[in-house]
Amino acid sequence: MFNVKQDVQISPHTHPDDLPYFLTAAQVAAWLGWSVQTVRMKMRAGEIPSIAPSDSPNARKRLVPKKLLLEWIEKQ
Repeated sequence: MFNVKQDVQISPHTHPDDLPYFLTAAQVAAWLGWSVQTVRMKMRAGEIPSIAPSDSPNARKRLVPKKLLLEWIEKQ
């Protein structure tokens, strides 16, 4: 259902077109050069837009849509 490419090597030099449609916190951290904990904190606070892949509002796993991430970066 969600296009999360776990095996994709992401670095700060990865072109945005090469990113998967949905990124994990670890992938966002690798791309931005931040720690995973910082990304998770910002996702929980609503600073980085993220979605839960299930209907539960208390879902532990959250994904970041590439489109929303790129829009968020442009606003910064």
